[in-house]
Amino acid sequence: MNYLQQILAFDDYRLYEQKLSAGQIALWHALMSINNKAHWQKWFTAANKTLESLTGLSRSGINSARNSLKQYDLINFETIGPHKATKYFIKQLYTSDSVHSSEQSGVHSTDRTEYIPETILRQNSGTLIKQNKTETKQNSRQSHAGVWENWQQLWGFPNAVAQQDLQEWAKEFTPDLLNHVIEYAGRRNVQARAADNYIDRVLQSYRQHQPPITTVTQAKKEELSHYNRTSEDFGRSQKYRYEAKPEPIRTPQKGDEPF
Repeated sequence: MNYLQQILAFDDYRLYEQKLSAGQIALWHALMSINNKAHWQKWFTAANKTLESLTGLSRSGINSARNSLKQYDLINFETIGPHKATKYFIKQLYTSDSVHSSEQSGVHSTDRTEYIPETILRQNSGTLIKQNKTETKQNSRQSHAGVWENWQQLWGFPNAVAQQDLQEWAKEFTPDLLNHVIEYAGRRNVQARAADNYIDRVLQSYRQHQPPITTVTQAKKEELSHYNRTSEDFGRSQKYRYEAKPEPIRTPQKGDEPF
């Protein structure tokens, strides 16, 4: 199975065919992650405790979500016994032709447009514009899938809250900027449990900045400015610390009360 194509097809399914809850989305991605580690077996096992850990769902939440996914024909499952892991099957949502087309589009896109006669270009300009918009949208989804992969490399599989935030951030910020923030958090050794809140605060600061930060270049410039301000503040505090004069020692006077 092609992991990236499957995720893109799943996004299209949610957008055009069926709206899913955050729990259903989290469970589907968790099953994909487990099957990926199992080298894409047709049927694979997944323990409920593992799914609870990956999704943040309760046992009843997992049961409800998987029943819904089965009803939507996205997965199938078989319960073996009370003390054995459940077997799962994930339906492939893309076709082999779509993978081949996606792989070839970047290589031959220039050749396709170079030899189209001018008359055909005029007649089909609307079609070509729609095609370009579709390809641009698909490239954007692929890039944002890279954001998801970077997150997993640093902090493992995102929980349901982080998944929802990643989807919302992808609507507002470019993949390059999101990847930059994730990598910046990684360099600062932000832990997995704090990653979602940390990145949300950074992006909120981008929104509030005047003008708002929308590119990696702007983000790096602001980071350098923040570093310089912090260094200057620290330098001033150290200078005050070492230059501050100690209070003079008072010589006891006649009439002072004894200690």
